[in-house]
Amino acid sequence: MQPKNKTPRPQDELRPHLQFLVGCKEAAKSLGISLSGLYALLAKGVLPYRQLGGRRLIEIAALEKFVASLPKGEPRPQGTAEV
Repeated sequence: MQPKNKTPRPQDELRPHLQFLVGCKEAAKSLGISLSGLYALLAKGVLPYRQLGGRRLIEIAALEKFVASLPKGEPRPQGTAEV
């Protein structure tokens, strides 16, 4: 007997890869900061994490909330140099 072809469900097409948590290395890379910088944010409680065994895992929603809380940059007037 051959296995039947499984028809994809609509929700599978909308979310082909659903991920809720990321490790510290991936979180640091996503934020564009060093791993030690990420650990500092975790230690200060600025960025919450979950503990699973010996691993610290960060919710993707927490990363998005953290980024949204950062102040937006202001455009500089032309002709001014960064010091």
